[in-house]
Amino acid sequence: MENNLEKICNGRWRCSVVYLLGLNLVRAAVQIYLFQRGFISVSADEFARGILAAKWAQAPTIDLLADIQGTWLPFEKYLNGLFLLVWPNEIITPRVTVFIASCILVFLIYYLTNYLFASQTAAVASTLFISFQPWFVWMSGTPMLEMYYFALFFAGLLFLLMWLKEQCRSYWFWAGLCFLLSSGFHVQSWTLINLVNLLTLPILFIFLRQRDWTNVLKLIGFYVLSNGLILAFSLFEFLYTGEMFAFLAKHSSYSKWYYDGYNVPVRDKFLYYPRLVWHNANTAVWVGLVIGLVFLARAKERHWAISPLLLALAGLLLNSVMNIFSGPPSAAPDRYSLFHIIIFSLYVGYGFARLITFTAVSWPKLTQYAVRLVAALVLAYGLWWGVERIPNYPQGMSRDTVDVGETVDALLTTNPGVFMVELRYWDYLSVELASNHFDDVVYDRLRDIRNRDLPSIFAQDEAKLCQDLAVYPDLRYVLLLDEVSKARAEEIAYLANVQEVGRWTIYQVIPEQSPAMAGCN
Repeated sequence: MENNLEKICNGRWRCSVVYLLGLNLVRAAVQIYLFQRGFISVSADEFARGILAAKWAQAPTIDLLADIQGTWLPFEKYLNGLFLLVWPNEIITPRVTVFIASCILVFLIYYLTNYLFASQTAAVASTLFISFQPWFVWMSGTPMLEMYYFALFFAGLLFLLMWLKEQCRSYWFWAGLCFLLSSGFHVQSWTLINLVNLLTLPILFIFLRQRDWTNVLKLIGFYVLSNGLILAFSLFEFLYTGEMFAFLAKHSSYSKWYYDGYNVPVRDKFLYYPRLVWHNANTAVWVGLVIGLVFLARAKERHWAISPLLLALAGLLLNSVMNIFSGPPSAAPDRYSLFHIIIFSLYVGYGFARLITFTAVSWPKLTQYAVRLVAALVLAYGLWWGVERIPNYPQGMSRDTVDVGETVDALLTTNPGVFMVELRYWDYLSVELASNHFDDVVYDRLRDIRNRDLPSIFAQDEAKLCQDLAVYPDLRYVLLLDEVSKARAEEIAYLANVQEVGRWTIYQVIPEQSPAMAGCN
């Protein structure tokens, strides 16, 4: 009997692995399809961080004291920098690492669903459903920070739930370690980690009341470990800036400027994040969520399974309150709905799995089949809704900004020197990253984040333009996007149109007639 049970368990494990590998192969095919269609980013942030990772790969060092003073936390830079040492492709490599992180996340969602509801059918439904929701697909193919920290956060959540429920082994330690690593990728994880800590305080009080000192120490150790980097980063930031959370003040200042003061009613500020979730979730999410919660309420022995939903609701409430005093994100804000949709997918999978396998002795067979069919159709609708929207990806950077960067990289290989990029926000970042010549780029105007309407040097008279170009004696190429600037460049004898790349035109500086060689009259 035991041997038969072991064979069944091993068979199910093998089927799970085969299913997950097959699902991720399909997901990989979707990413290749999107990339070929021109999907390259959802915002400029991927390219700004890509430049940091590429520069780090040129001279790898671990300097947390310096790195915490930057705009972003450093772990993504370290991770992609290390991969760039192996595969030095600044565009493809980070997209491979983020896809790997998303594959790990799919595995974790599967095992978290299976653990919470003891149902492989629910695990299959959850992972199948979430894998084709638009923002999950898009964030799996561009190196934003979400997939990196989600993979570690959900691993920590799974370990923590296993330890809290069973108090066995050292899962509390692995949970804390996963949270620790997650906190080095995205500051958004800081709030989630501490919401988890807050939600587990009642369990700490239970341990204290029971005088279970071993588990008290383990849970406190989990709190300390999971917040290790958060405490260290906050302390160092305070020593450098005099503010404990200076990055929040910086974010708030920029967001309010970006949203022109963000002078909207308090109610709209509070409802900003719930509306994001509502807008990015389809009917199948809400139907499946309700069905899952109804079945969960009847299965009282599964009270642990409600904890991820409590976390999602607490996170939504906290973001809503913070938005009143700060401002929404400026880069692809809809991505902030993804965490909640992932959590909801656990219950969606459970609800539909219960209906699809529905049996009731007192119900006619035909009625039971009808219930299963309706459940399968609603789940299929949720998948169709997502698949239909996947090709309509957000337009971050245009593909030609990468293409022109790669083109100038090839040109500088045979004709080394400096190149000038028209400072079109935020296109210049993708051009610069793809060029892989970070020390050889100059701009056609002053780079000012909050004043983007400064005139190009190509708007000046020819004598002044010549003087400005003469500052760069090694100038080899000029990359222009604006049609007026292009028309001006066509009139200048020492600029030769050498290539059109999408909307961009590449002009070569003719050495014999260049401003630096011939001088300016």
